[in-house]
Amino acid sequence: MSDAFLKFVERREAQIKGGDKSKTWLWVLIALACAGVLVFLLMRGDPLTGPVDPNTASAELIASMDGIGEEMAKKIIQGRPYEKPEDLMKVPGIGEKTLEKMKPRLKFD
Repeated sequence: MSDAFLKFVERREAQIKGGDKSKTWLWVLIALACAGVLVFLLMRGDPLTGPVDPNTASAELIASMDGIGEEMAKKIIQGRPYEKPEDLMKVPGIGEKTLEKMKPRLKFD
């Protein structure tokens, strides 16, 4: 084999070895990004157990509160806006007992 060809082969082998290092760093970065996403998802909490603003929440989120079903959630949405928890008692079907069940998750902005 010629010297030129051998030098070409040596350079190519060096490039390949250098590429292995960059691939390793790429996989490390991908793994770190995946771990970061996983931590974010675990830390944010479940939206169906967190605070609910009856003025902006979806029917599904409102229905996730104790004592509230899909139909009641639609009535709550129709009666918007609300300033305080007691305003929800204007919605037909919500009395003191239902309101007491809802209060721990209610928030008003």
